[in-house]
Amino acid sequence: MADGHYGTFEMSPAGPFEAGATATIVFTYTVGDKGLRRGGRLRICTPNMGWGEPLVLTSNFPDELVHGQARSHNPWKPINTTFRVDSKTAAWVKLWSEERWVLPQVLGKNKCREPGWEWIGHARQWRWWINADVEEADFAPGDRIVITYGDTEHEPCGVRVQPWPEDPTRPFVCVVDVDGSGELREAGGSPCQVSVVAGPPERTVAVLPSVLGVGEPVTVRASVLDRNLTHPRQRYDGVMTFATVDDRIHLPQHDAAQEGDSRALDGVRPVLAGITAIEVKTPTGTARTNPALVLAGKAENLYWGDLHAQSMYHQWSSEEGRGDSTRTPAELYQYARECSFLDFVALTNGACPSPENPGWEATQQAAIDFYTPHRFVTFKGWECGMGVQGDRCLIYREADVEPNFRIPRASDRDPTFAHALLRFCRESKYRIITSNHSFMKYLDWSVFDPEIDRIIEVYSCWGAYESRADNPLNSKRRPKNQSGMYALSLGYTPGFVAAGDSHLGYPGRSIMCGDPYRCQNWKAGLAAVYAPELTREAVWDALHARHCYGTTGARIVLRFHLNGERMGSRVEYDAADERLRVRTLRATVVGTDHIRRVDIIKNNALLHRVEPGCDRAEVTFEDRFDRAPSTRDWYYLRVFQSDGNAAWSSPIWVGPRGVTTPSPSCGE
Repeated sequence: MADGHYGTFEMSPAGPFEAGATATIVFTYTVGDKGLRRGGRLRICTPNMGWGEPLVLTSNFPDELVHGQARSHNPWKPINTTFRVDSKTAAWVKLWSEERWVLPQVLGKNKCREPGWEWIGHARQWRWWINADVEEADFAPGDRIVITYGDTEHEPCGVRVQPWPEDPTRPFVCVVDVDGSGELREAGGSPCQVSVVAGPPERTVAVLPSVLGVGEPVTVRASVLDRNLTHPRQRYDGVMTFATVDDRIHLPQHDAAQEGDSRALDGVRPVLAGITAIEVKTPTGTARTNPALVLAGKAENLYWGDLHAQSMYHQWSSEEGRGDSTRTPAELYQYARECSFLDFVALTNGACPSPENPGWEATQQAAIDFYTPHRFVTFKGWECGMGVQGDRCLIYREADVEPNFRIPRASDRDPTFAHALLRFCRESKYRIITSNHSFMKYLDWSVFDPEIDRIIEVYSCWGAYESRADNPLNSKRRPKNQSGMYALSLGYTPGFVAAGDSHLGYPGRSIMCGDPYRCQNWKAGLAAVYAPELTREAVWDALHARHCYGTTGARIVLRFHLNGERMGSRVEYDAADERLRVRTLRATVVGTDHIRRVDIIKNNALLHRVEPGCDRAEVTFEDRFDRAPSTRDWYYLRVFQSDGNAAWSSPIWVGPRGVTTPSPSCGE
């Protein structure tokens, strides 16, 4: 904490706050003995961008025409952050806000050890910054600038508190440039640590396996979480009843058993083919499970998971003594198993094996401890950020504890970071596949290994990366030659999955704008995998074979075949084989809401579209050729629902035997 020479900072109230609730917070800055001159600046930041965006005065006129108290607010613009000044001088401030990431290395790592500069170490990562630029005159020592964040005079609900519990959060920080020199020093009273606590039990959630076989008993699971789909402040121990919605499934006579934070009702038996669900009732409300497809002859199971989860050791910062996420590896796995009811999780902390990261051993051990074959699968893994070569998550088939090691880098042997990483995977004693993600930020697709780069994240809480054009789920920049479609046009053969990447430690939690960064404004996604059994080896092998797809978090059932071959297949035919010229595509979609459209994409163009107008679809389409093609085509399925949820199948590639040259792409 700094001394008072640069003024003092107070925050009221200082918590605790309830996650996802609304609040009004008053920041009071009192000018210190160094004063605060015209041209100076006061800056205050929130712990992260999960807190409500500070909306400040938007001038009615061009700012260069008005100054000081003559500036008035545009009544068409929302405002929730206001100020007043207590001064005998004519000093005033212009309030503005921004999102910014403070990087200690820019100013030098030793800078945060200098008196008054400690704030650099605890103001890391993306945050909202409220800025007050001094104009008109100088403030004198003892003058006050009072900023109301969540002013209910203009916004009746105040501002939202971050929608997850954390104790303590990263702090509120107040720094000041007293003379306009650009030297930002911390005010006394800063930083201000706060606690955010969970809400009461409020939301009932329930999950049923997505694909069932007639006569094969299954288990339905349910829990009651808080409003933000995190653990409530106290576990729900009240009444919970289960009921069928039709005669396709029978419930047992016994009660559900307690499984940690959830209830599990086993012995649920499907008796008729079709689509079914179960309702779970508690005093907090009624929840219906995801739809389940009941088959008379079920050949394989459909499992749900997150291949991109992060714990407290993600992107570890030695300056802060914490990482860019929350929760221990054990807490993360417990949530996935008992609250979001995932079947598998890969804990992929960024740069976790590095010698500087204290969590590599604990992360690996948790994957071993929580692995329960046929109930819950955990994968050893980590994430490697490579700048323009993109980011990749490494997912291991084996799980043991190895010591920390240096992450491979570009060298004389490896011209780029990506070359070094892929060689590391090829030469490892473990079997490793990688998943490219968030690749429409920056990515050079020129480095790709089809035996290692088996899957790509087509969607996560950062948005969708399938295409540049027909992509309603991407609110960011869309640069050329970085989409999933572009990768396919190069002849690459990755499967599609979706993931969370929410930097929070709650895999499977899928709510809009529920994460620490404003750029993560989409719901977390899920990976769906068709596998014969729920074991680490079977799920990994299915991912390697690309028998998988991705959704925006909804458990949409998707089946896609070409001439009987399932998603992820590479199909080759002899030149005389009729199936090379006549391709029968079949799809089954069981939605969680009305299905707006089902698209069959071929070579990056729309081949066929169906608009079912209901929550299920059966699609059959024949793609015929006058003559046998000489290049390899690719097809995949894309689904959009009325509620905004979507799903993407892995592609199927088909062409003449021995041919890998891709057909001309129709764009991206």
